[in-house]
Amino acid sequence: MYGRYTKDLGEFAKDEARKLKILEKRRKQEDRARNKELLGKRTSRVSKCFSWIWRHTFARLGEDWVFLALLGIIMAFLSYIMDKGISICTN
Repeated sequence: MYGRYTKDLGEFAKDEARKLKILEKRRKQEDRARNKELLGKRTSRVSKCFSWIWRHTFARLGEDWVFLALLGIIMAFLSYIMDKGISICTN
């Protein structure tokens, strides 16, 4: 008896997993279709470009090189503003 119930339970789990995969796949397809309908063709190109830029730059803020690059840009900008301010004050 024990072996039969274990086998039934395994089959039941496999069937449930199969159903969940199908439902998840269908939900993803519906989400994609809904997003495509809402965004339209022109905005999808812009959003694709923006998302690519985001994924390859700002989404990696946890990485050291991005942090150091932003820090360098900010420091250069502050230095430029201070130099301009000092030159205005001395004139």
